[in-house]
Amino acid sequence: MKKIIYAFLVLGFVFNSAYAGKLVSSEGYLKKLQKTLRPTSEGISELKRILATNNKTGSFISTDFWGFKPSWYVSGPGSGIVSTSYPYATNWVNGYGVWGQYSQNMNRNISGAILVPLNESYIKRSVKGDMVGWRERVSVSYNFSPGKRGGDDYKTHIENHFISNGVPPREIKKALSFFELKIQPGLEMIESDIFSPLDTLYSGIAKNGYLGGYRKLASRLEKQGRLSNDYFAPINHPKIFTEKLFQDNDSNLAMGSRKDMNAQFDKWAAKASLFEYSKSHVTFSIETDLQYFVVAKDMSKSEKYNQLRKLKSLLNENVQQGKARKLISNGKMEVYEDAINNGQYKGAFGIDYTAGIGFWKLPIHNARADIETISKSLRKEEEKINKAIEQYFSIALTETIKEFAISNVQSQGF
Repeated sequence: MKKIIYAFLVLGFVFNSAYAGKLVSSEGYLKKLQKTLRPTSEGISELKRILATNNKTGSFISTDFWGFKPSWYVSGPGSGIVSTSYPYATNWVNGYGVWGQYSQNMNRNISGAILVPLNESYIKRSVKGDMVGWRERVSVSYNFSPGKRGGDDYKTHIENHFISNGVPPREIKKALSFFELKIQPGLEMIESDIFSPLDTLYSGIAKNGYLGGYRKLASRLEKQGRLSNDYFAPINHPKIFTEKLFQDNDSNLAMGSRKDMNAQFDKWAAKASLFEYSKSHVTFSIETDLQYFVVAKDMSKSEKYNQLRKLKSLLNENVQQGKARKLISNGKMEVYEDAINNGQYKGAFGIDYTAGIGFWKLPIHNARADIETISKSLRKEEEKINKAIEQYFSIALTETIKEFAISNVQSQGF
């Protein structure tokens, strides 16, 4: 905790001592600070609850296009992206590199109907609205040094302020230590209520999605003679990239904290405190994709007709069994969705029986509006929290000056 407190001191603060006269003590202000933090803390909890619904399936859509149980995959700089897209998905869809040689393995066979994946950017030319993937940016940023830079600039500033308010130079070091102890409860509250929940937001609901890590593991398996052609078939990846494989190679498949995940690739992250790692600012993006496909690609008209007929029959069976319900046609698309949701949202499957083009949509795709609402709420609460932080530290600063200042020196504004 001392490292965390020192990090705050080095960053610097500007305090309005006018606030101090309105309150009895910094300890008494903690209840107000906690009350101010509560909406953000609750918003983070609700966000995690919504994200967790992706791990649950409805009555109809029970896997993603590749046949995997739905999951979040965390990647990007600083674990900055959490996505429904499997790490290799882009390579598989576009046939990048060696994957082009195994394009047949990327197809999905649904009761004899062969679904060939299509790139979403290709389909955007003919599909509008919410039938494409989306990304929502979520961030919190708190100002612990309003109007001042950190480092030596702040240290000089606060020392001058102490002296100008009657603190003898010989007492400056003690005054700083006293101030640290005063603000420690508030720092711990901010860390536990906001930074820690954000750091563990993905815990228990997401997997490692760092593509470079998967490639490195595959390379090691290949050198050991343990990598077969199973690697080139998506359906076989879960039995290759297991938790044990990751752990045997000093990594993890299941997500814990963002900081711990980055510590696998960044030595500084391993040593830094949680506050030093986040530096009062946490940002990440949540994204989902729709998997588009074409049925019986490059096959004869009769083969295409037969496969679409089989697919239609299967879809109607799901409707009759109460697993799916057919919606009003979306343009040329016939859309079938979960009859029973995953706890909040419903997945869907769409097909244009004439063109043979369709989409596969996970339930979490429909969470965008809810996630966007939470994101906006977190940004709205920032101003309130920053004001509360400023008031809280202003009180602690005034108490420090009162403790160490010579009584006949008149206090000056900060």
